[in-house]
Amino acid sequence: MIPLGHVSIKGRSVGADRQTALTQDEQLTLMSLWALAPSPLMLGMNLPDNDPWTLSLLTNDEVLAVNQDPLGKQAIRLPHQDRLSGTEVWVRQMADGSQVIGLFNRIKIPMPIHLLWSDLGLKTTPKVRDLWQRRDVKADTEGIQTTIGPHGAVLLQIR
Repeated sequence: MIPLGHVSIKGRSVGADRQTALTQDEQLTLMSLWALAPSPLMLGMNLPDNDPWTLSLLTNDEVLAVNQDPLGKQAIRLPHQDRLSGTEVWVRQMADGSQVIGLFNRIKIPMPIHLLWSDLGLKTTPKVRDLWQRRDVKADTEGIQTTIGPHGAVLLQIR
């Protein structure tokens, strides 16, 4: 169950009235992993009390499409040179031939990450789209370099 939004109402048996204890970065990570898995989405929240942030996570059609892709392949973790730094890279093949890349930071401080296109077996620079930001990203000819917030994630689709 995904504990986003308003997770306890009126002091029910699960505790006092409260919102999720996850940071926004942690919520992005959780939803990114859910999309890459692809697993059923079970929410542990009161849906009518969604704030705009939570609603944007649950209604991002580009991220939902990753989870619902008809190929149904689960992402795999890439061997990655920065893994000891607390970062991870996950890749999921999509039915349309594209790949969705999850870049993750497991530690409590912002971390830089650099992924080479050659790490993905690519010989040319792909088109890159940031699925959470819903915008195309100018791709470097060698790869992607970014900094990910504490316990955060970036979800990219490449074609």
